[in-house]
Amino acid sequence: MGNAAQEEHPSILNQDTFHDFMELCEKEDLIKIALSVNLKIPGFTPKKYKQVPLSILKHHLLRNLQNKIKVEKFLQDFVKGAEEAYQDLSAQEFFYQIQFDEKQSQAQAFAFFVLHYGEQYQKHKALIKRNIQEKRPFYSDLMDVTFTDKIQAYYQNTMTHLADNLEKILHHHPMKEAWNDFFEGRKKLKDRLETSLPRVSEGYYLKMFSQYRKEISRWKTKEKEALIGLALLDAIHLADTYRDREAIAIHQYEKDMRKIQSDHDKLQKKWEETKKDLERVKSAFSLAQEEKRKLNKSYQQVLSELNKKTNTIEKMSAELAQLQKAKSDWEAEKANAKLWKLFKEELVFLSLVDDPLFEWVFNEPQRVIVDRPEQIMDYVKTLPEPFHGAIFINTDGINSKTLFQLEACVQQRALIYKLVGGGATRIVRRISFYLEGAMHSEVEKAP
Repeated sequence: MGNAAQEEHPSILNQDTFHDFMELCEKEDLIKIALSVNLKIPGFTPKKYKQVPLSILKHHLLRNLQNKIKVEKFLQDFVKGAEEAYQDLSAQEFFYQIQFDEKQSQAQAFAFFVLHYGEQYQKHKALIKRNIQEKRPFYSDLMDVTFTDKIQAYYQNTMTHLADNLEKILHHHPMKEAWNDFFEGRKKLKDRLETSLPRVSEGYYLKMFSQYRKEISRWKTKEKEALIGLALLDAIHLADTYRDREAIAIHQYEKDMRKIQSDHDKLQKKWEETKKDLERVKSAFSLAQEEKRKLNKSYQQVLSELNKKTNTIEKMSAELAQLQKAKSDWEAEKANAKLWKLFKEELVFLSLVDDPLFEWVFNEPQRVIVDRPEQIMDYVKTLPEPFHGAIFINTDGINSKTLFQLEACVQQRALIYKLVGGGATRIVRRISFYLEGAMHSEVEKAP
């Protein structure tokens, strides 16, 4: 099959072609056509075309366009702007790509095909028409597809979106600040890796796959497979981290929903009780009215009593409203109480790396996030003497030499401290363990 080349097809692109094209159109395609030809549909403005049933929209378009348009010009206008991605492809290459391109509809692909591969269209027209009638992709059974062809086409199509998506993921990676030292200096990735292999799960290999794909493509197969496997492990660990955060959020959501349901049940019960009270009041009022008719002589007395009861009910209703407001305020306070921070002990958490989890569990004075390790030492020097709380230092992002200097600074003040690291979830768990009973037996104390 030859490459795409637009030619005149007066005997091919006819009304039959137009009808097949319309059969392939989805709702979005039909709306696009309707807007381009200023279609008038009684009862619907252009802004409300989405509300028009598909069959009615297609009926109006066929009635207004069939036998009234030049099919080739019409299809050229329809695919304008979407042709660059498929220029200079053979028909087979076109079929490989279009089946994975989610941006192009069947109608757009068909229009491009009949415009640029007229010989193939004419040759397989009967098969294409049968595919359309059977609601199959119009190119079914036209491709000479091997597994290698199919998976390579899918890979190439998917890779066009990988770079941008991977950059977005890496931009928000919780460990990205720790990567700078490793990636500075030598230009070739293999030179760095021959010197030292960074830990998996900290995002280094995902960064390598994103930034050095061209160099990696020139490596030996086993080397490429190993690095891609390590990058996959990085991605799995990152997914686990986000899943842990999601689990916390879901747990809190479910807890809040249970409370809302409980409050709703209480209000429902109170509403039923109030409804019964109202029915009783109505009943009493009816009896009073009947009594008034029977005992006209005591009308004033009964009316006075009724007014008193009415006043009492209004007072009770006002008091009930106040009680309900007080209850609502109390529930709100109770809900706010759920948001209190996890650690009430006197402590300081020092870290170069911030994380939303730290904001959830530490009070503002407890959480100290700095940009440089030197700021940690400066902060330690400002602590009052004596300072009876514990100091927790996050080692993530701090090299061994700087960590030794930090310990020396803390030990000089004879402060209780503990080094923690390994990601936000692990840090919080370890701090919680120390504060629940192991503070004086597990936390290092300067001699």
